[in-house]
Amino acid sequence: PNYEPFRNNLSWSLLLYAESLQENDPERALEILKEAYDFNPRYREAVRRYANGLVDAKQYGRALDVLQQGMRTISENDSFCWPLSVAYREHAQELVQENKQSQALQISRGIRNYINGKPDCDNVLLIAIDKNFAMLNAFEEAMPLLEELAARHGDHSVYSQRAGFHINRYAVRLRTTGHTEQAASMRDRANVHLRRAMDIYERNHPGRPVVRDVGFPLRDMTMVVASHDSGGTHSGYGKYCYDFITVGSEGAAIRPDTRGDNLNDFYGFGASVYAVREGVVDVSKDTDPDFAPNAVQYDTDGNFVRVKHADGTFSWYVHLKQNSVTVNAGDRVRAGQKIGELGNSGMSVSPHLHFCMIGDDYVSLDFRFESMRIRPTLTDAPRATTDPLRMGWLVQPTP
Repeated sequence: PNYEPFRNNLSWSLLLYAESLQENDPERALEILKEAYDFNPRYREAVRRYANGLVDAKQYGRALDVLQQGMRTISENDSFCWPLSVAYREHAQELVQENKQSQALQISRGIRNYINGKPDCDNVLLIAIDKNFAMLNAFEEAMPLLEELAARHGDHSVYSQRAGFHINRYAVRLRTTGHTEQAASMRDRANVHLRRAMDIYERNHPGRPVVRDVGFPLRDMTMVVASHDSGGTHSGYGKYCYDFITVGSEGAAIRPDTRGDNLNDFYGFGASVYAVREGVVDVSKDTDPDFAPNAVQYDTDGNFVRVKHADGTFSWYVHLKQNSVTVNAGDRVRAGQKIGELGNSGMSVSPHLHFCMIGDDYVSLDFRFESMRIRPTLTDAPRATTDPLRMGWLVQPTP
């Protein structure tokens, strides 16, 4: 009974047995995984597979217990980091849904105990830190740890990106709750991390292509409200993204005799969004609600469509209107085909389209639209350009 190889072999046999049951009898498979774990809780593979089984069964609290015990008792524990991150995120979300925010916060604070200085492990735990503390509106508590990790892993862009993204979300929250000066300070702090992240990334990935002759995703008069490297979600990995709003003939975002309190006050809400190139839909989502103006949510991506093109690049359309997406994963789309409508889902203050071209690493690529008619101001005569668009410009796509 004390001969370790026999114990490991029996645990391994039980794990294989559980694997054979997983597809047709997942409940019995989980029972066998538990048996393998109970027989030898210091066997790394038994810990990992049982924890993954618990996560799949949505038993996140129990998965946390198993993984935390494994992290304490098994030295080679890097394979526990991903399921640990998932369990922390999902269990905290469960508790929030049960109105147990204080318990969710207490559990989330435990993540820092497993930061070990190894980039691959710290990276996945970083995701849980960011998402949990944002969900709980405890941004300030997570900021020092995220900035510490960014400094510790200075050659890895993802740490600076995550720190900057988290702080920027806090800046958005401050701005939408009337704390204008503090919001500006936080935005500046976020931009330092975000720009450092993209500097590191581009230094480590030289020679990235510039994508040219990209179609325009909107048809109505459009204003550029965020352009390349303009800060926040348009710096860091989103350096080459744009934000667009639809405006009336007078250049305003909201309709006459309205105050912008309701989504339908905005010209852009419900405007058609079109594919900029031919391709195949990689993923789409349209189930998130459209939030009222300034009622920002910080822990959701919103509704979006991502299309893969023949050259391996992707076009990405974000903040789409709920139930408006007309394409699904695997659908082939043609350039100029309607794929959804402009909305206010996700982390969005008011209806707009967040648009990027990205690579297979999901980092934005520098790109140029095909010839566009632009006016720097309403009083300027239209002119054609293929240059990068600037904030404040009015755009009318060339027919």
